Amino acid sequence: MVSWIDAVDRQAVSDLSGTFSFVIWLFAQSPQLYENYRRGSVDGLSPVFLTQWMLGDATNLIGCILTQQLPFQIAVATYFCCIDVCIMVQFVYYWTKARKERARRAKSRSRQRSGSLTSPYPPNPYSALSETSELLA
Repeated sequence: MVSWIDAVDRQAVSDLSGTFSFVIWLFAQSPQLYENYRRGSVDGLSPVFLTQWMLGDATNLIGCILTQQLPFQIAVATYFCCIDVCIMVQFVYYWTKARKERARRAKSRSRQRSGSLTSPYPPNPYSALSETSELLA
């Protein structure tokens, strides 16, 4: 055994390590929320993974309520559901934003391509007449 643990109350060590673990666990999703915000993107996040994660936390909350767990446990389960909703809102927001941006860029590129095929000179007002006469001939 570790010698310093013998000098300290084992229950205190257990309580301290449990509390430390719980605090880390509470903020486990914070880096993901921050990175999504900082990058303005959710690239690399799977919507299937997020949905499964959200369903897992939702079933945990439902289980806590149905089995009449302690209010603290219900509060923690509710907290995780709220964090899941925040990440899902970020996902929908940034995914929609990126999709609109890609569509805008594609539209801009298609305009540039079609514009590069045209003449640098202003359009000839008689070209429509010429096309009509070609059809008649």
